[in-house]
Amino acid sequence: VRATGSFAPPGVDRCLPLGARPWDLHRKDPQRDCSKLVDRLDPVILHIAPPCEKLSQMRRRPGQTGYSASAHEAAVQVIEFSVQLVRERVAAGGGGSMENPLGSECWTLTVTTEFFGTPEKPLADRYFAAPRFCAYGMKEPGTDRYYRKAVVLAATYSEIQEVDDRCPGDHIHQPVRGHVKTPSGRWESRGKLSAAYPILACLAGGRAIACACLR
Repeated sequence: VRATGSFAPPGVDRCLPLGARPWDLHRKDPQRDCSKLVDRLDPVILHIAPPCEKLSQMRRRPGQTGYSASAHEAAVQVIEFSVQLVRERVAAGGGGSMENPLGSECWTLTVTTEFFGTPEKPLADRYFAAPRFCAYGMKEPGTDRYYRKAVVLAATYSEIQEVDDRCPGDHIHQPVRGHVKTPSGRWESRGKLSAAYPILACLAGGRAIACACLR
C-alpha cells in the first residue's frame, strides 16, 4: 500500500505491537480497544489476517494429543470479531478483506459464509482470490524448492481478484511440514517459515488495496 504512495498505519499484530503494548485479540478488552482504534482511524479499506493455528489443516483435532476445545473456541471468536470489523467498515462506507489459508476452518464458519459466501458461491459484492505463494517466489531457505502455500482472500472490493496467481508448474515443491535446517544453522518449522509472506505477494496485495482506495 505504501509503495503506491497511499497511507497505511502500523498494523495490530502479536509480533509487532502497536502503541508499545501486546494485542491479544482472543480477549474481549483488546477487541474493544481495537474496534475503537479502527473507528478512530476510519480506514477506507481494512485488511485482516486472523491467526490460523487452531483452524488450519494442520490443526489438532478432538481426540488428538494437544487439542484444546477452549483454544479452538477462542480462535473462532477471533474470526467472528474480524468479520464484524469488516462489516462495520462496509456500514461506514468503506470496505475490507480477510485472509486465511486454503483449507482453514475459517472459510466454513457460519459467520464467514453469511457475510462473504464461499469461493465457489460468493455473495453479491463479495470477491475471492486463492493465490499460491510459490507463484510469488516463496522458497525453502537455501534451496530451489518452493512452498506451494495457498491462501484464500475474501473481500468487499473486486480488486482483490488481481491477487490470484497460481503455480506456473515450472518448479519443484517442498511440502510445508516438519522442520528444516536454515542457512543460519538453526532448525525452523516450515509452517513458521511459510508464515512470512513473499514480498511480491505483499506488493500485489497492497496494490489491490490501494487501487480499491483510489476508486
